[in-house]
Amino acid sequence: MAGFARQQDQMRRSMEQTMGIGGLMPFPGAFGSLEEMGKQNMAMLERAMSLFAPFRPNDPAQPQTVEALKSEVESLKRQLAELRQSQENSSRRG
Repeated sequence: MAGFARQQDQMRRSMEQTMGIGGLMPFPGAFGSLEEMGKQNMAMLERAMSLFAPFRPNDPAQPQTVEALKSEVESLKRQLAELRQSQENSSRRG
């Protein structure tokens, strides 16, 4: 992300050098919209990258303890066993 921001700044400087600075710029409103578009792109990239954060807790304010995670795993194992049992019962009947 830092590299992207650095490239964005470099692009802005090169555009300013090419088109002129201050009152000499032929398109005075162009950089405002380019800057806004860059900010939107950065926000979109940050949101996309947050989706790939592994093992991210659902609620960062409430970190889960090891005991809570163990009980959740045991609960899921019980549910799986119940589903398997019900599947076996339904396949025997059908």
